[in-house]
Amino acid sequence: MKLFRGISIPSDMVYDIIDGIKQNGMKVGNGQQSIMVADLREEYEDPVKWKNLVLKDSLNINETREKTVETICACGDKDSSLYYACKHNRTENNAIPILIEFESPIQNIWIDGRDFLFPVIQFWDRKKEKTQHKTKINKGLIEVFGEDISKYLDQSVETKDMDRRIALVDLMINDQKVVAGHFNNITWLQGRYGTFFKSAFSVRSPIQHSQIINVQITNDQFIEPRVFLDFRELMS
Repeated sequence: MKLFRGISIPSDMVYDIIDGIKQNGMKVGNGQQSIMVADLREEYEDPVKWKNLVLKDSLNINETREKTVETICACGDKDSSLYYACKHNRTENNAIPILIEFESPIQNIWIDGRDFLFPVIQFWDRKKEKTQHKTKINKGLIEVFGEDISKYLDQSVETKDMDRRIALVDLMINDQKVVAGHFNNITWLQGRYGTFFKSAFSVRSPIQHSQIINVQITNDQFIEPRVFLDFRELMS
């Protein structure tokens, strides 16, 4: 799968950083922030075990987060990475927007649910419990993550156990069909902290230099889009 990572870097380090990524790839601790995600890929490969996890009433994060993996965040489309390069990560000291294009097999990709999927599933009924509101959220999430997310949504909306809801999202982000569905999303989301993206992923570290397709300064500008699903609106 082709992915994009948007970063902002100091002007006096531009070519050193670009050359470093081209020659060495990317890894956690080498100027890259670490994101730890639940690693349930072994369980996912066993359909019976996976189905039992989805349906397990006592499912909790102690079970889903027994194994974790260090990852680097990226997007499945260039437009989303422009937001991170040109706006979210850009500061006075880190003023030069860089786009990194690279490839990774789907087995090494998880959905980054921190800013949208986790809080939506946790808090969807915080202020509203009406069937109409639940239907709106389910329909929107299926649009953004694909039909394969529906079996997890059915379980998550039927439980008030917050620990089980979070654990169910751990399953969602590990499901490769849901990952592929999110990769194909073309609509914009606005996350919990005002972020804009069509897709957000966590990719196993390290990214080898052979996976790097291109690293370059971008002159493109991020233009605030029309949003399909806004986390703050869904929670209001």
